[in-house]
Amino acid sequence: MAESIPTFFCAVCFQDPAGNPAAIIGGAACCQRCFDLGVRPQFERHLVSEYAPMVWPGRVVLEAVRHQFSESFMREYEQRLQLYAIPAHERLYCAAPRCEEFLGAISLLDRQVTCSDCSGTTCSQCSAHISNPDLDNHTCADQADRLRERFEGQTRGRDYQLCPQCSIPVALQDGCNHMSCPCGTQFCYLCGERVFDTRLHWNDGSRCARYNGSPPRPATPIVVAPAPAEPLPPRRPLPEGNGVLQLQTNILHENRDDRQAQALPVEPNRERRRALEQRERRAQRLREEQSAARRHFAEARAERAATRAGRY
Repeated sequence: MAESIPTFFCAVCFQDPAGNPAAIIGGAACCQRCFDLGVRPQFERHLVSEYAPMVWPGRVVLEAVRHQFSESFMREYEQRLQLYAIPAHERLYCAAPRCEEFLGAISLLDRQVTCSDCSGTTCSQCSAHISNPDLDNHTCADQADRLRERFEGQTRGRDYQLCPQCSIPVALQDGCNHMSCPCGTQFCYLCGERVFDTRLHWNDGSRCARYNGSPPRPATPIVVAPAPAEPLPPRRPLPEGNGVLQLQTNILHENRDDRQAQALPVEPNRERRRALEQRERRAQRLREEQSAARRHFAEARAERAATRAGRY
């Protein structure tokens, strides 16, 4: 009698593939196909970008996935993790032209640091390049002075802007004034303020426009009607059968000379109503899809549990 091939439950695709799992991350097994399609690309992106971390329920232990990567990849990845652990304002990079090699944490370095890659010297106090360290005549410039020299003749909010979180300078060539910094901060290019709710910062009446070059919106005049000399006649009752959406408001204006009442119909904002209805329908579909996905997940887990119970 042939021995049955052992299987396991993949927490990603909900299948029972044969053989051994590719990795067990946080107690959850993952098959090789799901690892190659979903897990491996996350490690590769995190190696390139600090702001694209590995996403998995719970903490990911490198020892659980080390066998899936080459030694050179893991060595470079662990070096990157050490870099990411240092706050951005504490990192020192080589200031020599065309180098920018990472030198270490500022608090752990000497005043003058020599780059092992280009042999250039960088001041750890002001992050400036020291062209001739043997003369020992370097004087640290104030950070604000160096920033002013860098952007001399330019206007902040028009030619450049600084991220309110990490102070990285950015320039806007095209598009809207909603800026997304690599550090994850959302801010306004015009005023430089951090933005938490994009629907409020650039709404009607705000001092900041979402798009540059847009013609200013005409101001809506506010007219205060004078108090009538005599009481107005009672309002006529509305005709029966009018739906809420078809209801129109009649503004009665009394002419004191000829006593003629003039009706001014106000059209309802059909476009706004249609947009709200579409948004509500999309939200309802999303809620239904999420509910169906939760039911599918619960049924799959119950089915797997029943299958395992039947085996034993």
